[in-house]
Amino acid sequence: MRFARATLRRLLIAFITITLIGATVGLVAPSRRPARGEGPWEVPKRAERKKNPLPADRASLAAGREVYVAECLDCHGRRGKGDGVSSRDLKTPVPDLNDAAVWKQSDGALFYKITTGRGDMPGFDELLNEEQRWHVLNYARATFAKREGN
Repeated sequence: MRFARATLRRLLIAFITITLIGATVGLVAPSRRPARGEGPWEVPKRAERKKNPLPADRASLAAGREVYVAECLDCHGRRGKGDGVSSRDLKTPVPDLNDAAVWKQSDGALFYKITTGRGDMPGFDELLNEEQRWHVLNYARATFAKREGN
């Protein structure tokens, strides 16, 4: 019995020590989001190929507008220019959703970016369900991709 307790105690101490050392030297799993959002935003090929399961119909656009107003407007702005009231508090510039380069990306790539976030942009994987994220993508594409010669 003494042997079992001593062994258990040593194992527990070893586990705690390894956990503390791992946390100290950075052996814990790194965040999946780049710290500052600098450089090109690489999207995994599998995510890039993901197809939008929702048609951009009237119901989807209305649902997407609600999400955009509630969650995106503060940074991206009413016209998608990246000039929302909260954008001036951010370290990285907010992309202009009217830029044709944004809309040349696949729905899968944009869905991935909405889901994971990067830098100052939060990931919405926990705040919005999958359907809401597709709706807001449908709304943004229908609203902003057509502006300024896109």
